Amino acid sequence: MIGPNLRRALRWAAIILMLFGPLSSVFYIYEMISKPEFTLVGSSGQFWISTLATFASTIVQGGVLLVLLSINERLQEAKA
Repeated sequence: MIGPNLRRALRWAAIILMLFGPLSSVFYIYEMISKPEFTLVGSSGQFWISTLATFASTIVQGGVLLVLLSINERLQEAKA
């Protein structure tokens, strides 16, 4: 099992990961919209799909890590 310091570090890493995805998506959308040649109608679907995938995947990955840490913590408490 993992120790309390590693668990704390992984919990912070998961939180930062969950914040990084939406933040990078917002910056990427702002960067694309601020270009003079950007049009909402003419923009490709790949742009929106990749932005949504970045947004969602980091939140899901961070959430899975938090769930696994919670399970590990409960298993350690049950053994004690």
